[in-house]
Amino acid sequence: MFSGFAWLLLAVVFTALISNHISSAHCQVPGWFGNGCRYQCHCVNSGACNATTGSCPNGCNPGWFGPACQYVSSKFSPSGTGSNLTWLTDNDPGTCNDGNLHTITLVLDTPQPLTWLRLVVNDPDLLNHFHDVQHQYIGILGCSAAKTARVDDHTIDVACDTTYAVSHVTLTGSRLETLCSLYISGGRNVALKQPAKLGSTFGEWTADKAVDGITHHQNTAQTCAHTLERPAWWALNFNGPVRAMQFKMFSRQDCCLEQLVGFQLDAFHKISDTINVFSYIDATSKLSRKIEYTITPTPIITKSVKRVYIAKSANSQYLTICELMVFGDSVCESSKFGRECERQCNCAGQKPCFVSTGGCPSGCAPGFMGQDCSIACPRGRYGSGCLKACSVHCDGRNKDCDARDGTCLTGCEPGYLPPKCDLKCNTSTFGKRCEEMCTNCLRGDCNHLTGKCKSCPPNFVGDYCEQAVATAKSVEEVAAGISNISVIVIVVVFVALCSAVTIISVCLIVKKSSARVPDSQYDIPMGPVTCGGQSESLPQNSQSQRDSYLFPSIMQPLPENIYEMP
Repeated sequence: MFSGFAWLLLAVVFTALISNHISSAHCQVPGWFGNGCRYQCHCVNSGACNATTGSCPNGCNPGWFGPACQYVSSKFSPSGTGSNLTWLTDNDPGTCNDGNLHTITLVLDTPQPLTWLRLVVNDPDLLNHFHDVQHQYIGILGCSAAKTARVDDHTIDVACDTTYAVSHVTLTGSRLETLCSLYISGGRNVALKQPAKLGSTFGEWTADKAVDGITHHQNTAQTCAHTLERPAWWALNFNGPVRAMQFKMFSRQDCCLEQLVGFQLDAFHKISDTINVFSYIDATSKLSRKIEYTITPTPIITKSVKRVYIAKSANSQYLTICELMVFGDSVCESSKFGRECERQCNCAGQKPCFVSTGGCPSGCAPGFMGQDCSIACPRGRYGSGCLKACSVHCDGRNKDCDARDGTCLTGCEPGYLPPKCDLKCNTSTFGKRCEEMCTNCLRGDCNHLTGKCKSCPPNFVGDYCEQAVATAKSVEEVAAGISNISVIVIVVVFVALCSAVTIISVCLIVKKSSARVPDSQYDIPMGPVTCGGQSESLPQNSQSQRDSYLFPSIMQPLPENIYEMP
């Protein structure tokens, strides 16, 4: 037999093993996942989920949807004219609208704030209309500020955050013909495994058993919290602020239902607050055997909640709560999302994302894709949502480009402009990085790859217009030029000859006159004239004297009787 010390040692070791088993990021407890096994799987047919992410390989259990199947799909009754609407709520993306229905009204079983919806369609091409045009083709009446985020080729999320409880939702538009499934978020259970306390504890009925995720169990000692003495109260402190849309409480099933009847529930904005943001007092009769309580705050709670406090009247000794579920979501900073606001949004333009999914109304940041924009683009793709392909003119065999902006990582093939290599070289350039200049081409236009001219200026030929050629027209033009020059030369020579002849003639006349008429005969001063290198004197008194000297034969006085008649 084991001694008392041995039993104690075994218990300590066993407890340590369980603690390590649960606290591991890779949860090994069936039906649970995440760090510390804090989240409950909701896979179809109660199947196993991924121990780290909670994803369900075969889909969610009916009534659940969204990331890791953590969101409750609010119950509603659809109505539409002339169509069977069972396809809308059968959780089967393969059954869809028959194409004749353009308006659907969804009457909620319990009025609630509207936060977001998920639409599943059968035509990926038309999904762009939901995203780009938003509500031109599909309208959510009463939700003018809706935002959308694409999840995959068939799914889109629509955020429509109301500040009041709604009783029905109307969808309208021609694109409803592509609709297959619709989910209205009722929130997720944000109370699960949050820190809890009891005013006093009855045996094994500890405070944490009211948030263990077990709503119905015959052995209530294993699943319910129970006080021992007055005052009878139970409190829950959230690790972070939450938005509380609805409270659900479960009582014992075996007996003693009165141990919850008449409770008061208060919600506080801060743990230290004494003034509540919501209060509810149960008016159920002790004679009624009520196991489940649903409380939907009206008006809705507009502030975040950090603490929930449940108590019985001062004269009540016992309070038993088998489960408290608080449906809502985390309240995160605009750049955060996730069940504990632990993840960073990755949206284009650093815009906010949906706190529920991480989906980005502005699109994923360049270089990423997926429901929460966390998946890096595969090789050969880039941009927001990885919707663009790297240029086929990126240099190298793999055609790799930067996933963010499409810049070719190894440069461009000759003839294309960096950085994306999706544009040919500009006119007048060619070759590697378009740094070569086209030469002699008509209008500088050459092939962007080789630099060969597409056409040449007149009188030039060759791939690069480097060869000049003579044409008939050019010969005529040259001949005409030569002819014009010849005429000019002839005219100049003729004028020069005429001038020379004139000068020579004058000189000869002067010489002859000098030899025949002595200077003394005429008392006329003569100016110097140079002829053939000899200087002669000419009359300077008057023009008439010069003329009579130069031309004596015609300037001699006529006989006096020249006018006498015979």
